[in-house]
Formats: sequence, structure tokens, C-alpha cells
Amino acid sequence: KAWKNFERRLARDWGTVRNALSGSNSKVSASDSHHPRLFLEGKLNVNSPFWRLYQKSKPLADKEGKAVVLCLGKKSHKGYILAVHRNDLDAVVMERLRQAGVPLKTRKQIRVSLLSSRKNLGE
Repeated sequence: KAWKNFERRLARDWGTVRNALSGSNSKVSASDSHHPRLFLEGKLNVNSPFWRLYQKSKPLADKEGKAVVLCLGKKSHKGYILAVHRNDLDAVVMERLRQAGVPLKTRKQIRVSLLSSRKNLGE
């Protein structure tokens, strides 16, 4: 099924495997994967409001040479959820490191490592 294939691809992208019995049926994790540090939750929707917002924002961001970062908040709740296209994740990580005060030399080394790891993954 399409959603199972999506969960497999999601797990593979994060260096792990799909949890075949995710949710309450699994004795390993309720996550969609067996990742040791990340709780991966994938939803494959035909008409997601997040995708609509992303598709609306993407051409505008492209004109400005920027990555789209959807910031999803809820009234009366602290913080917000970030939604980032996987192709833009490296740019977002690098910007976060810049904001955190990580020195330029270190950021450049990290960027080289990220590019190298993507190359090794065949991206």
C-alpha cells in the first residue's frame, strides 16, 4: 500500500527501518520506525492543508532564494511545530547553527559533512 511504502521511505531517509506494527500494536515503539532517538510519525494524505500551504509558499520563497519553513502554532499553547521539506532541511539546520552562535568554520565543516552524507545516500 502507498502509506506503507511512504513509511518505509521515511524510515530509510532517517537510517532506520519501518516499524511494521506501529501504534498500540507494537511492543517496540508506537513510532512508525525503529529509530533509537527520533519518533518518526508519517502521514500520507492526498489533500493535506500543510501541502497546500507549502505549495502556495514555495514559488514565493523560490523568488527570494529562501527555504520554506512552515511554523504551525496553536492558540494558548507554547512553542510551535516546524514543517520543512526534506530538501530544505540542511539549509534550516545551518541557519539554526548560525543563530546559535556556532562559528563559521565549524558550520562550514558541518555543511561539508551534510553534503557528503547526502552524496553517500545517493541524493
